Amino acid sequence: MTDQAPTVSPLLTLPGAVQAEGIDAGVAAHYGNPMIEQRTLAAARAIVDLSHRGVLSVSGPDRLTWLNSIASQELKSVKPGESTEMLLLDPTGRLEYAIRVLDDGVETWLLVEAAELPGLHKFLDRMKFMLRVQVVDHTLAYATIGAMTDAPATVGLAAAAPNGVPLTWLDPWAAVARGGYQYAETPVHPGTLWTYTETLIPRSSLPALRDALAEGALPAGSIAPEAEAEAEAEAEAEAEAEAEAEAEAEAEAEAEAEAEAETVPEAETVPEAETVPEAEAEAEAGLVNANAPAPTLADAGAPAPALTGAEAPWPTLADETTPARAAKTPASPPAAASASPAKITPAGLLALEALRIAAWRPRRAREVDEKSIPHELDWLRTAVHLNKGCYRGQETVAKVHNLGHPPRRLVMLHLDGSEGVLPAPGDPVQADRQRPESEAERVTVGTITSSAIHYELGPIALAVIKRTIPAASTLFVQSEGIFISAAQEIIVPQSAGSVADIPRLPRLGIRTPGH
Repeated sequence: MTDQAPTVSPLLTLPGAVQAEGIDAGVAAHYGNPMIEQRTLAAARAIVDLSHRGVLSVSGPDRLTWLNSIASQELKSVKPGESTEMLLLDPTGRLEYAIRVLDDGVETWLLVEAAELPGLHKFLDRMKFMLRVQVVDHTLAYATIGAMTDAPATVGLAAAAPNGVPLTWLDPWAAVARGGYQYAETPVHPGTLWTYTETLIPRSSLPALRDALAEGALPAGSIAPEAEAEAEAEAEAEAEAEAEAEAEAEAEAEAEAEAEAETVPEAETVPEAETVPEAEAEAEAGLVNANAPAPTLADAGAPAPALTGAEAPWPTLADETTPARAAKTPASPPAAASASPAKITPAGLLALEALRIAAWRPRRAREVDEKSIPHELDWLRTAVHLNKGCYRGQETVAKVHNLGHPPRRLVMLHLDGSEGVLPAPGDPVQADRQRPESEAERVTVGTITSSAIHYELGPIALAVIKRTIPAASTLFVQSEGIFISAAQEIIVPQSAGSVADIPRLPRLGIRTPGH
């Protein structure tokens, strides 16, 4: 197979789809309303088309020990179905590849950015030597679908399982991984709410998925058999319970009717001459309606009893204008009028990117440049095992973590949105440098790596800036000829690194002659 993904996804033909540009070309940036798509994605009611991403697998008895020897993560003990991530570094410790890893007991699956696929495949082929491993590109066979849930069946996805284990990768970012280290000092890391998964489905099923999304229905057989069976069993149990309740109610009603018939005496016959003429006379005079129902308490001026439950009428627009009614909680609708289950809808990459930025989750295609090391992005949290054996770039990882500090650090920026401009990746981040003169000078201290408009936080961005920039400094982003004010939210602090407690020897005094 080739190291190229299909250029255009079938889901781009869905109504409102707008294709992404640049590194994410080939899938939808959004489907008409990125804000609503963010909400539905965060609520696990949407899926994201990532079919442009690359999919590799490594098979063979030496696959885990081989990958363990070249990667930053400890992989020898990975169990079938377990998800993790690893980095491949160059000899100086700079980041080259970020790989999502899932093992199914027979093959180790590597999920990567589209731009990483060709280079990674060639690198792995060169590193095989005489080991019993085989690297295969499955990009044309499987498509990646993202969702904010740890159970793909809840969003209508059935993961491919060529070796019996569903190919669903669960992002470990929600917690510090075994052997990892977190530099962020916040009491509650926003990543704890990041329940993101990537599911591999047969690429041939994308048209069926598109049609199901367009019709507002899930594809036939898309829900896992266990979940479908449970749903059917619950529906049957509810139907049986309702039938039994109705039968009991009918039996009680019949019994009450028979009891009344036995106890109530027949009414005496009233001569028509004594009653009917009087009623007809009143009707002819317009005093009463002969066909009117019996008078109620409300007709007599007394307050009517409050209705509850299914008997209560739905409030109308006029009711909402009445203070006494507006303050009340609307009654629950009858069971027959209950809302149908929420439908699964498509969400674009703009929605996923906004949630990712808010979770401080680094992405290889955005946050990494030719100088990046894992410490700068707080990627030791989930992608680096600090206690494993040697691998390429390990010396830099250990030295910076134990003895030094990363030269740059990742921050999240809360941007001033009054100008109506959202900075783009690559825009410079500047700070004031005080000069002896009265006027201050602004100097470039970093770069925007990702930006988005979050449905709750507003305009936000991730940026990599110099470590020495004070945390309290107000930053400015230069974009489209204007300067946008930005407040820092610290991810990697200035104190990151230098965790080893090395005792320092006291300085020796000057030796005197004869000593």
